[in-house]
Amino acid sequence: MKHISWNSLTAGGIYAFAAVAPFSNAGMELVIGYLAIVWIAYFIFGGGKGAKRSHKLFQWDFVTGSIIMYLIVMVIAGAVSARPIQSILAVKEEWIILLYFSLVTLLPSRQVFLRALYILAISCTIVGIYAIIQHFTGINFPHDEPLLRYGNFFRSGGFFGFCLTFGGFILMVFSVLLGGFYGAEKLHSKVLFGISSVVTFLAAVASYVRSVWLGAIIGSFVVSIVIHWKTGIKYIAVLGLFCAGIYFFHPELIREHGVTSMVDPNYSRGSRIRVELWQKTLEMWKDHPVLGIGPGNFQYYQDKYSFSESARGLTHPHNDLLNVAVQTGIIGLTAFIGIWAAFIWSCYRFWRRERKHPEYSGLTAGAVLGCGGAIIGILSAGMFQCYYTDIEVGMIWWYIAGLASAVISLPQEVSIVNL
Repeated sequence: MKHISWNSLTAGGIYAFAAVAPFSNAGMELVIGYLAIVWIAYFIFGGGKGAKRSHKLFQWDFVTGSIIMYLIVMVIAGAVSARPIQSILAVKEEWIILLYFSLVTLLPSRQVFLRALYILAISCTIVGIYAIIQHFTGINFPHDEPLLRYGNFFRSGGFFGFCLTFGGFILMVFSVLLGGFYGAEKLHSKVLFGISSVVTFLAAVASYVRSVWLGAIIGSFVVSIVIHWKTGIKYIAVLGLFCAGIYFFHPELIREHGVTSMVDPNYSRGSRIRVELWQKTLEMWKDHPVLGIGPGNFQYYQDKYSFSESARGLTHPHNDLLNVAVQTGIIGLTAFIGIWAAFIWSCYRFWRRERKHPEYSGLTAGAVLGCGGAIIGILSAGMFQCYYTDIEVGMIWWYIAGLASAVISLPQEVSIVNL
């Protein structure tokens, strides 16, 4: 194939993912499968003469190395666990990481990155508006199950139909779009990313997921303060006015549904179960500190650790880091943290480097910084819920990480583009 053919094949998949992501779980899976096939084919047949990407299966850096280490530890932890066959088979849930590898290897230019960002902004704005309508009407197309209620309102689930899944998804997109808004230099881009940031933030609020609120605030504040300390102060001021408005029109939401209620056993049955899950998981990890209990074995050990009837049957401890730790031990946890620490740092370094470039693209730099903020936000939210194991959230997670890492690693001669 000629070089331009690989670019077209890759760009089509990247754009398709951005278009279908907020609408369809199956759509995202199909695009990942497609991009994985293109990735393998590119490695086998090569990019051809003049290809801008190297003819390698992986673009090696600290993030990629940490991902490979994490996957190897998962397999080893499964092999030495109480149920080796079942545990090793559970590693297959990580197949969506193929999306990251394919994007980092195949992304042809910044132009493709920015176009994907525009498409994602439009598709998520449409779904965000739908989610806001859901909040007041309770419609849940195309699902038969009713939305969860909160008083006279409904907890928005978007087209995923469930507030936790939708909240984690839209939280990450919000941070990316906010970074794009800060970096945009042209009026049409400023308007698009400004509107999409507001809509996705309101959609996240409408999910009524407290951990999503926390993650959205933390991730977006980090992006704002890094852009400039004055921007951070302005952002906090706007956020404060928004919260004041919520308190004026809907005071019980602030008083009774605050973030601290997530760990208050007296607040709800869910909060009591969360605290119990953390306690039992820490006991498991204490007994299996190095390699954990192996992937997919959380339910298997519940009898041994005397889980209550309310907590029995749950598949994770409602904490992403604890979930990684109990499954893969301190070695796996170190690799997992290493992935995201290196990624966040590389996003920051790219943004700082781009500011000094003579052909500086503010939108690219701001969006990549927003990608780093998205990871900070979802990891913050993941202290109270397992978002990484939710496949819809996991797919947008690796898409955002893959696009940003791909832009960062682009050869200099194809990295500059003005849109």
